[in-house]
Amino acid sequence: MIKFIHNKSMLTTIGFLLLFVHASAGQTLDDYLQMAGENNPGLRASFLQYHAALERVPQAGALPDPEVSFGIFLKPMERYTGNQIADISIMQMLPWFGTLKAARNEATQMAYAKYEIFRERRAMLRYDVKVSWWKLHLINKEMEVVNEQVKILETIEQVANNKILTGNGSMSDILRLNMERNELSVKIEDLKDLKNATKVEFNQLLNREPDAPIELTDNLKIHISQEELAFSLDSILTDNPELQMYQREQSAYSAMETMNRRMGLPMVGIGLNYGIFEPRQGNQSMMNGDNMLMPMVSVSIPIWGGKYRAAIREAEIRQQSALEQQLNTHNNLVSEFESTRVEYSEALRRASLFEEQINLASQVLDILITDYLAGNARFEEIMRIQQKMTEYDLNKARAYYDSQLAIAKIDRMIGN
Repeated sequence: MIKFIHNKSMLTTIGFLLLFVHASAGQTLDDYLQMAGENNPGLRASFLQYHAALERVPQAGALPDPEVSFGIFLKPMERYTGNQIADISIMQMLPWFGTLKAARNEATQMAYAKYEIFRERRAMLRYDVKVSWWKLHLINKEMEVVNEQVKILETIEQVANNKILTGNGSMSDILRLNMERNELSVKIEDLKDLKNATKVEFNQLLNREPDAPIELTDNLKIHISQEELAFSLDSILTDNPELQMYQREQSAYSAMETMNRRMGLPMVGIGLNYGIFEPRQGNQSMMNGDNMLMPMVSVSIPIWGGKYRAAIREAEIRQQSALEQQLNTHNNLVSEFESTRVEYSEALRRASLFEEQINLASQVLDILITDYLAGNARFEEIMRIQQKMTEYDLNKARAYYDSQLAIAKIDRMIGN
């Protein structure tokens, strides 16, 4: 079992354990995970959605466009200061203090929520890559087990032939061996087909050609202790992308509520009006023909407050909904973690059990072959133990595969 120094703040991912196994093995898997992260089109699309959401932040925080008006009198308007021939005005409306900040806040938190969606999809992609990776390891191990059993059958066949030569054997034993060997041959072909299909699945996750070569490293073993499992639950509840997404949404809807409250208050506008005049004959005013500049202030009156109250209630309801979803996700994660922890512990126990059973079955087989030569054991007993050894070997490989899937699942729940 692999052990390392850790503390709660440092232990954020079970994937960190990969650094403590055989260097080339960890790097090989990490290389494939990095390749998937860079090449997978679905993940790239999710990342682009996050970047698009970021572009909404400056939009939300911008002031309304200023309004400019220009008017020309078709017939000059007689004024005290002359004849007015044109009028130019510009007005900038200013939302109530804090409105734009709340709008930026909402857009920012929504962008962060998109980022958590990206993290969730990345974690799922990495999980799928790991599942395919370990599946290929399992298939290789199963093929190795079947080939070893074929060699054992060949050894038993030699013993059976020797019995026939001495007049104590039966051709039925040879035929039984051939039947078993035929079944194993079919099993090997099935595993080859499954391996090819899994390779295609693996390469598609990496957005590569279906027949691209895959490097698998032997003797890659990863184990975690129960103490480390307990710490991983803390990391899940702290870093899980879905939980983080709902938390970001709550912050966004809280900012939306603040923004809508501010929008229900009057807006103030400031501007300038510039009047263009021409001199009027007979006008004795000292300002005859002088252009005029006049500052202006306007105030909007939000008399239709119903729409703002409805928008505030909507934001409050959405905020409560996000909170409920976060609580539900929290409960589901705790439940899923506990079931995964049990799966991992059971897988290790099964692997240990089958390892012991294989050793015992091997000893029994050696004894039975010796007794068979001496005429003290039946051939059926040898075949039964041989089949048991095959079953134990395959079950051991599957138990180890299940343990690695449990670790990958915990890593996915953390968001790595």
